[in-house]
Amino acid sequence: MGRARKPLEAQVGNLTVGQQEQRKFEQQLTAGKPLTGLKPPKTLINAEARKLWKWAVGLLKDMPLVGEIDALNIEGMCNAFALYRAATDKIKKDGITEKGVDFGQEIIAVMNAQKKYAEEFRAFARLCGLTVDSRLKLAATKAKDIDNDIEDLFGDI
Repeated sequence: MGRARKPLEAQVGNLTVGQQEQRKFEQQLTAGKPLTGLKPPKTLINAEARKLWKWAVGLLKDMPLVGEIDALNIEGMCNAFALYRAATDKIKKDGITEKGVDFGQEIIAVMNAQKKYAEEFRAFARLCGLTVDSRLKLAATKAKDIDNDIEDLFGDI
C-alpha cells in the first residue's frame, strides 16, 4: 500500500505541469457538493454537538477539498466532543473530593471514556483539517505560493 495522497497545495516534490493538472482535476472530483447550507444532522447527540457542527461547517465551507462527503467526519467530531464534555462534567461533579481525587471504579470508567472521546475528537478533527498541524501545513504552502508570486512579479531580489 502506498503513502496517503496529499492535496496538490501540500506537495513539496517536483511535479510536471501534466501531473499538476491531473492532480487539480482529481481534487475537483473529490470534494463533491460544498458544505454551504448543510444543516446539522438529527444524529447529533445534544445542543453542544449542534453548536460545534455550526462552528466547524462555518470554518470548513471555504476550504477547497472539504465538501458534503466530509459531513460524517464532522458529525463524528461533534459527537465525540459532546461525549468528552459530558464525561469531563461528570468527573468534575463526582470525581473530585475535598481531600483529593477519589478514584472509585465508576470514576475510572468515566475517565477512560473521557480519554477515548478526546482521542476520537482529535482523530476526526485531523480528518477535517482542524488541527494545528494540518493548518500549519496549509499555511506553509500558501506562504510559498505568495513568495513565488512576488518572485514572478519582481524577480529574484
